[in-house]
Amino acid sequence: MIQPVSYNNKPAFTGYVDKSVIKLLDKNVDKTSKHSIEYAKLFGEKVDIDLVRKALKKRSQILDNLKKFMAPLHHDTALKYNSNKFPSFFIENKKLKSKFRFIYPDSNNTGEIGYDIINVGRPKDPTSLSDILKFSDNLNKVDSKEVDRYTLKHYTNYITQKAKNISFSPEFRLKRLGKKVNKIAKEFGQSEIWQDKLLVVHREAKELERQQKIKKKEIKKIIKQNKKILKEFIINNKNSQ
Repeated sequence: MIQPVSYNNKPAFTGYVDKSVIKLLDKNVDKTSKHSIEYAKLFGEKVDIDLVRKALKKRSQILDNLKKFMAPLHHDTALKYNSNKFPSFFIENKKLKSKFRFIYPDSNNTGEIGYDIINVGRPKDPTSLSDILKFSDNLNKVDSKEVDRYTLKHYTNYITQKAKNISFSPEFRLKRLGKKVNKIAKEFGQSEIWQDKLLVVHREAKELERQQKIKKKEIKKIIKQNKKILKEFIINNKNSQ
C-alpha cells in the first residue's frame, strides 16, 4: 500500500485515482483477455495466459505510478479519464475549482505546469496499456507541490472575483468566506491572510465603482455644457449674419 508523502510541513494528503481510470485499465485488460480467447479459438490453440499476465502486470505498474503521483496532492484532487469524443486524462479538484489538462502525445515531457496545462503528453492510444504506462512514468517529472500551488491559486482567484462583486454584502459574509479560505490555505501550508484580504478587495471594488459613477456624472455634465456652448455659438453666429 502506498503511503501519502509529506513535504514542507504540509499535511500529508491523499489525492486519488478516480474510478474512471480504473475502469479504463480493467477494460484494456479485458480486451487483451478476449483477444487471447478469440485467437486461441481461431487457431485451435491453448489460450495465451502469459499475454494476459503481462497485461495485468502493466495494469499494476500503471496504478502504482498513478497512486504514487496522486498521493501527495490535496485530498479532493483526482486523476480522471474522460471517454467522450475526445478521450483524455485530466486532474480535477471540483471543490476548489481547478482542472489540469495534459498536452499532446510525443511532447518533450518537461513536467512543467502552466496555469491549467501540465507538460506531459497524454497517451497516444488510451486503449494501449503500454501507452498509458509511458504516460504514468512521465508523471514522475511533475512537481506535486506545483500542482497543489496552482490548485490553490485557481481557488483563490475564483474567491477573489467573488469578493469583487459589490452586491456581495453584508461584509460579515465576506469574513465568513475568508475564514473558509484561510482554513483551506492552511491545508496547503500557506498564510492565513484571506479574511482581511477579501475585505480589502471588496472595499476597493466598491470604491472603484463609486469613482466610476462620479466620473460618469462628470462626463455627462461636460457633454451637457458642451452642447450648451455649441448651441449658443450657433445662435450668436446666426444673429450676427
